[in-house]
Amino acid sequence: MLPVNSISQVRTEFQKLFKQAVLYNREFLAENAKETSSDETVSIIRTKLLDEWLDRAYTFNPVWEWDEENKLWSVTLPEIRIYTDAPTKEEAAEQLVDLTLEYCEDYLNRLDLFTALPDRSGHYPYLRRIVRCKEAAQVKEVLNL
Repeated sequence: MLPVNSISQVRTEFQKLFKQAVLYNREFLAENAKETSSDETVSIIRTKLLDEWLDRAYTFNPVWEWDEENKLWSVTLPEIRIYTDAPTKEEAAEQLVDLTLEYCEDYLNRLDLFTALPDRSGHYPYLRRIVRCKEAAQVKEVLNL
């Protein structure tokens, strides 16, 4: 079981706890003793370790379809419910990257709203992967396009 520290203990020992998280991957929890009616805690964990977990657990599986009648490629990211279509696969991929970046920005700017919506709350770990990308080529790679 992970050690649970009070907020006052974390304040006092923050440097030590932070060093353990960074150097030894030791996660620790903090809880506010004043709010004992709630079992809410906060985890402090090394970002690199969290990112490794997210990269393994939250992968994108794009679905491609060719519409013969309209001569369009359609691509969908079912994990975050985004789709687009275009005359070529490359154009569809580029549009999907742009749409995903726009959605990511909107989602993170209005996190309270989106995480309260049952059909959108699970998108956060996927979008956390996107927000780490520095350029569109990286987003395209993360999306498996």
